[in-house]
Amino acid sequence: MFISIGKVSKLAAVSKSTLRRWEEYKYLLPDYRTKGNHRSIGTIQY
Repeated sequence: MFISIGKVSKLAAVSKSTLRRWEEYKYLLPDYRTKGNHRSIGTIQY
């Protein structure tokens, strides 16, 4: 399951720009990009 960076930012209590910066520094990489180049992050399922 993939979720948008907007939802991830709310769950992690950080801004979307922080997540984008983490991606730039290779701390966090999106698992999937849509055709419109939107980032999606995968979730861990137990």
